[in-house]
Amino acid sequence: GQVVWTLNRDGSIDRGLIQVNSTWKTVTSKVCKAPYGQMDVLFNVDCNLAVARYLLQNGGLGHWGM
Repeated sequence: GQVVWTLNRDGSIDRGLIQVNSTWKTVTSKVCKAPYGQMDVLFNVDCNLAVARYLLQNGGLGHWGM
């Protein structure tokens, strides 16, 4: 299917299965071993879940506004 982008109020984008916010560039780069700023890797389910796990363990569900 076609990817649909929805901008948050702050101009960021949520990506992938677990909707990781595009502001997590440093975490995504570190966890997924990707170049800094390469956020398309969040469409890879393994990367997306790994970043979500990191965020959950370092701040809980608050990262998703819960």
